[in-house]
Amino acid sequence: MTTDRRDPAAPIPLFQCSVPAGARERLLATLDSGWLGYGPQCRLLEERFTAGRGGWALATSSCTSALYLAGRLVRALAGESQPEIIIPSISFVASGMAFLQAGVRPVIADVGADGLLLGEDGVRRALTPRTRALLAVHLYGQRCDELPALRALADEHGLLLIEDCAHRIDLLDGTGPLGDLLCYSFNAVKELPGGEGGLLWGRDRRHEAWVRPVSNLGLAVDTMQRTADLRHADYEFAAESGLKLRSNDVAAALVNAAIETLPESRAQRRGGAGQRGDRDAARKPRAAPRTISALR
Repeated sequence: MTTDRRDPAAPIPLFQCSVPAGARERLLATLDSGWLGYGPQCRLLEERFTAGRGGWALATSSCTSALYLAGRLVRALAGESQPEIIIPSISFVASGMAFLQAGVRPVIADVGADGLLLGEDGVRRALTPRTRALLAVHLYGQRCDELPALRALADEHGLLLIEDCAHRIDLLDGTGPLGDLLCYSFNAVKELPGGEGGLLWGRDRRHEAWVRPVSNLGLAVDTMQRTADLRHADYEFAAESGLKLRSNDVAAALVNAAIETLPESRAQRRGGAGQRGDRDAARKPRAAPRTISALR
């Protein structure tokens, strides 16, 4: 069934991604190039997230992969088993599970009642001597409004500040990131849909040399580097083992096409949200259930 998104009375489609017109052309060009794995489209995507704000970027297989790599880095920098990261009590399960799998213990902090976002008060109550990082989650498109305060708190205690940007693309903000590591999602239902995929942005270039091999099974030389010239190049391994966590050029091509129309697609989304808000406000409100049993 096709839903007319211009009709404010139409039902909101669930899991119907918006594919820009230029995606087909870019995707076909990628297929014709003969390179489908981690390659030129992934590198272009990384460049778009570092242009004008520096740092480094790595196209990953998902935002969960990016969070996992951030967790591995936290553990490596801590130099101890089970360092802790403070995460908000309201978020997707990956915000905690990825760090747990990376050997970092999530500590859940209370969120603010208004935006359901992590704040300074909740973090201070959750701090322990083993805290090594904070995770600010930009939820439902909202920017974590206490991010400057969290940046100051992280600096005060020598902590890494990590931003979970799965729900919010900040390329149009006009300001640079405040976090040390930012994790993005290009899932099919996100603002920049690539079917599946993610990206890890980092401030410190020294961290890139550690993260890249971990994202590629611990290999110090990737396929693009090994095929750069006509010579045999043996596999080389870094000191840290890893998993296969990188994106591919098919997914990256879709994301690159979506970036080119991001201002227009965001304006369309906001316009639709405003129309639906006006319509919903005119409806007679229903009484909210008072107990959990009332929801059954």
